[in-house]
Amino acid sequence: MLPGAIPRLVKIGRIVRKHGFDGTLRVQLLPESSPESLKQKEFLFVSFDGKGVPFFVEYWDADSGLLRLDHVNNEQAARALEDHDILLPAGEERGAPALTLVGCAVYDETLGFLGTITRVEAYPGQTMLVVWAEHGEILIPRGLVRTQNLREQRVMVLLPDGFLDI
Repeated sequence: MLPGAIPRLVKIGRIVRKHGFDGTLRVQLLPESSPESLKQKEFLFVSFDGKGVPFFVEYWDADSGLLRLDHVNNEQAARALEDHDILLPAGEERGAPALTLVGCAVYDETLGFLGTITRVEAYPGQTMLVVWAEHGEILIPRGLVRTQNLREQRVMVLLPDGFLDI
């Protein structure tokens, strides 16, 4: 998928009803969907009239099926989402690498700004972030990511000493 392209969305579950009065939602996932499919997600899509509307995930409890979404913080907002499908980009419902990292700025905890992610590639044994830096491309294993904030388009890594000298 090209950066900026609209992903194909796949249904992974449904918002069954509101839970309480603070905007929390009770979710039922499809049998073929893993509760882990939402575990590390920063956002998901809710279907409205056949179109996916993105929502940032504040909280997901796989054991109880409770979900909190950003800006859904009262009973009325939660009720408006009842009986709507939950969608993820095709491939991500099975834990595939998130293409949403493309365009994010990459910072090392000690070195500062490194560059911008141009693509995410699946190599045998690990997923690599391809980062365009001042001196060319850098391949950074996904496992070195410490934090990611898609809202701020910022990824924080901790590279081992000498990593950039290779």
